[in-house]
Amino acid sequence: MHTAHEFSVGAAVVAAAFFFFGARAVRAEDPAPAGGSANATGAFLGPEAGWGLCRLELLDVHGLWGGQNVYVEGSGRCVVRVVEPAQTERRFAFQLESQEALAVLRSCVSADLLSIRIPERPGVPDEAHPTLVLRAADGRAHTLYKWSNDKVPAFDGIYQGLLALIKKTEGLKPECTGPHDWKWRPWEAVVVTVSMFSGRPDPGWEIPSPKEWEAIRDRLQDLPETAKVNRPSLGYRGVILTARGVEGFPLRVTAWKGVVELEEIPGVVVTLQDAKGLEAWLLAEAKKRGIEVP
Repeated sequence: MHTAHEFSVGAAVVAAAFFFFGARAVRAEDPAPAGGSANATGAFLGPEAGWGLCRLELLDVHGLWGGQNVYVEGSGRCVVRVVEPAQTERRFAFQLESQEALAVLRSCVSADLLSIRIPERPGVPDEAHPTLVLRAADGRAHTLYKWSNDKVPAFDGIYQGLLALIKKTEGLKPECTGPHDWKWRPWEAVVVTVSMFSGRPDPGWEIPSPKEWEAIRDRLQDLPETAKVNRPSLGYRGVILTARGVEGFPLRVTAWKGVVELEEIPGVVVTLQDAKGLEAWLLAEAKKRGIEVP
């Protein structure tokens, strides 16, 4: 694993890493989406003018050795988390120049991240497992990971470019220090979870767009109250919305079978009629992302 003192590279290395590691790997752990585009990643992100809310994340923290997570948004916002082997972290937030942030996302298009193929294999003991997560502006996400001993030029070029951004934390005061919080994530979003599995994670996505937050708020306005319902413990149990740093949004919203459970005060749940079709809208959005409710 890399520690903070290893990232003494300059801005030129950042640019070189993003523009010169363009070869593609030959296999992937999941298929690229259909659609006939010559570049699946470009089609996934859409026109560059709309990349302000697109995000690329490097998740590279090992439970024994520590590591780093790097988050870059097309707007230029950047967060770096440096985690020591003792599982303490320093968290930095800073602003990239617009072209630097766009270069990060362009590197994914140049390498066609969604088309990279990486063979699956068992990891060796204590081997790191770096993961890249690319998020489109509408919250769709594509995840690609590899074992650290594998050489995948297209993945490694993006990876090295993100590591080089850690250089920019030199001289900055951390905005947070303390025990590493595995669940913490940066930036505002409404997190959508389709509750339907037992024993494995439920599918979902994030909504980073203020316009869509407002559309959800509109569907929650002036709903009539109704009787409390008992949702099942197995099978489909509704669509759950939780806010991360979104001002004025309820703590938790659950839409299920014609009712909306609204929690604006911790522990106080109000049951309302889903008179504006929140659940149907969310399930339609889920279907667009390949999430089918049984």
